[in-house]
Amino acid sequence: MIGKWIVLLNFNIGQRCIGHAASFAALRDVGVFLVDNASSEGDYAELKRASADSAGLLVESNDKAGNQEQIEAYVRDGGRFVVYRNHVNLGWSGGNNTALRSLTPVLGDRGQFLVMNPDVVIANDAALQLLEHEAQICGPAVYEHYMKGISKYGHDVDFATGFGTGRINEPERISCIAGCCFKIAGRALRLYGFLPDENFLYDEEIKYFERVNRLGGSPVYVPEVRIEHIGSLMVRKRSFIYFYYIFRNRLTYFKEIAGPRYGRYARFTGLYASWCLGVAYANLKLRNWDGLRGIARGVWDGLRGLSGPIVR
Repeated sequence: MIGKWIVLLNFNIGQRCIGHAASFAALRDVGVFLVDNASSEGDYAELKRASADSAGLLVESNDKAGNQEQIEAYVRDGGRFVVYRNHVNLGWSGGNNTALRSLTPVLGDRGQFLVMNPDVVIANDAALQLLEHEAQICGPAVYEHYMKGISKYGHDVDFATGFGTGRINEPERISCIAGCCFKIAGRALRLYGFLPDENFLYDEEIKYFERVNRLGGSPVYVPEVRIEHIGSLMVRKRSFIYFYYIFRNRLTYFKEIAGPRYGRYARFTGLYASWCLGVAYANLKLRNWDGLRGIARGVWDGLRGLSGPIVR
């Protein structure tokens, strides 16, 4: 029975996911669990063909009880490729949780899961290094294409506000790691729970790693393993959707978790207002009206305490 799995989440970029799965097939004793988050029928048809060509297991979300039985039997028999079709888009956390919730009942603490966005470029050796790392939760150095450098964003989060401090005194002691690619062990899922479904998109790491840190855990940064994050394959940067979710989710994080727990209301208000005005001004100069509407709607829905997918 295979204990190491790579989790891929697809939304209308099936060919890229299939390419990843084909590359990872060269790794012995590593499985691929590919979740389709309600992509178009044409895109999903590509995944179905790939599953058939690889003797994989194809399941759909309209029979969850039956699916779980099939998945557990398939994994116990040494199966290595699962395609799971969600008929509703569950967002980043919900989609990845589909795989994690399907695999943990059969693998338990022995499970090792590399959660990876399809817009990541990673060598097989790097994927294996992360999967075999002794840490319960770890992540690589991420080269972000949009910033043309290694990102340290999120490594220094102050969970009392959700914003970075700009200070990392001990590189091995960080607040959280990038959600685009990280390893999480079955034991960590048992101790800290699954990813926060309610965010739908963006800022999931802050909410999840606040919980991890509060419960006594900490992620491990593995700078010797390097990946590339292309970004913008499923959601375009500076779009309405992008700004909507990051501004809404940061506000709801504070309202639901950080504010009641840590009480730093004045500090958060100053940081959040400055962030809103700065990003809005930058988009005004670019005449990015779509982005400005996303910021405004995100703030409004955050104040209303909304979560999940946007209601149009």
